[in-house]
Amino acid sequence: MAVTAQGLKEDRGHVTGRGITLCVQKLPIRPDAFFTIEDRGRLEGERRGHFFLEADRSTATHTRFKEKIQAYWHYLEQELHAAKFGIKTFRVLTMTLTEARVEYLSALAASLLPQRGGKHYLFTSLKKFSLEDPAPVFSEIYFSPRPGGANVRYPLIPPPKPSQTDAAVV
Repeated sequence: MAVTAQGLKEDRGHVTGRGITLCVQKLPIRPDAFFTIEDRGRLEGERRGHFFLEADRSTATHTRFKEKIQAYWHYLEQELHAAKFGIKTFRVLTMTLTEARVEYLSALAASLLPQRGGKHYLFTSLKKFSLEDPAPVFSEIYFSPRPGGANVRYPLIPPPKPSQTDAAVV
């Protein structure tokens, strides 16, 4: 048993004190990959997009995938990515086997995340591109659980605003 701040006691994932008990659950971050894409046409500091990749084979249960979504959100909110990787932000890219699974997982994320959180999650299926034709990876093939985002597809990297490009610098 460990004593926590303000007289609360922690015992096996439960924090008790002052007449309340909270269940504390550690949600691990175990991506299938982490990668960075750099766009040299953008201004310094705006060039890199960082991604955690989740390769979903439709084997994760509803509960397990819900925990993954929540874990990444808490990781972002607590800024643990900055401490570990030295990055400002990241996105979670989930690739599934079917479009039906894309729609299901995107809707699940939308039900769990605050409105400002949806832009950090992208979902697509392997049917949208192939190793023989990888170009669509950068096209608008990703669902994102953003407000008003149902049936809207987004690109992996949003196009730069004029103020974000080297061409805008005079």
